[in-house]
Amino acid sequence: LVGTALEHLHLRARRLDAGLSDTAFDRFILNLDPEKLIYLRSDISKLRSVHGTNNAQKILNERFDLSRDALQIMKQRVHQVIQLVETMGIPSWNRRGHGTIETNTARRLHVTTEAQLRHRWYNTLRLGWFRRMMGTDSNPGLDDETAQVRVIEDTVRALRTRLDVSIAEVAIWQINALAASFDPHTALLPPVELERFQAMAEPHSDGVGLVLGDGSPYPLISHVIPGSPSWMQGDIRVGDSLVAIAEQGKEYHNLAAYSLYAAMRRLKGAIGTTIRLLIKTGDGEQRRIVL
Repeated sequence: LVGTALEHLHLRARRLDAGLSDTAFDRFILNLDPEKLIYLRSDISKLRSVHGTNNAQKILNERFDLSRDALQIMKQRVHQVIQLVETMGIPSWNRRGHGTIETNTARRLHVTTEAQLRHRWYNTLRLGWFRRMMGTDSNPGLDDETAQVRVIEDTVRALRTRLDVSIAEVAIWQINALAASFDPHTALLPPVELERFQAMAEPHSDGVGLVLGDGSPYPLISHVIPGSPSWMQGDIRVGDSLVAIAEQGKEYHNLAAYSLYAAMRRLKGAIGTTIRLLIKTGDGEQRRIVL
């Protein structure tokens, strides 16, 4: 369906040929490994030899062989990199060690060997180590040992999230790599992102000034925007749970079964109308608030 829309229904309709496939392939790999810290050049060459010039045509036929194979190789490499990073925690690092790394990832090339990959990761981790020791205005610098432990733990945690990526997510990245190669202003929004976009861009509506975050079973209020109706009302606090919402003249909707973005949409209504909120505070008290 996506391929057909690009070829025949888009304002810039054009044939999804081998040249477009090759461009889309490069974008797709960049989406999967933007910092060039996972794939080896041999991995990319292997994928390109099979899928480089025909991945767009396969999308037309609703086949995502590239997504499947790229995800499989990525997860294998991520397992290897996690083991690699964990071994770098011993022995303790010293400040006299040296090495360089290109911080502009657009200028980097994928490495050829596993030894080169190890070297790149070592320098990447040391850069993170120095930054943690230096600190920022809001986060004081750490001592050498704590900074080393922290950068290893944070990196492994981030890598493990890549093991949870699904084939459906990767297929959407492949579609969007093709769409962006076709036209940089075209993209496929998965259902969750579409819901979020609609919640943020509902026409002829106004919000009450609450930012919601994930909570169980109800959304949590993570921010009250200064100057908003909620801020001026004065009884809503960060950390409160939003239990239910009632639009003007309607019954309450319990939010336990709502997605975060569906709840956000409920908070928006026509300008000039009122909305009733059922709030649960941190100590369990429930409050009914009219905005």
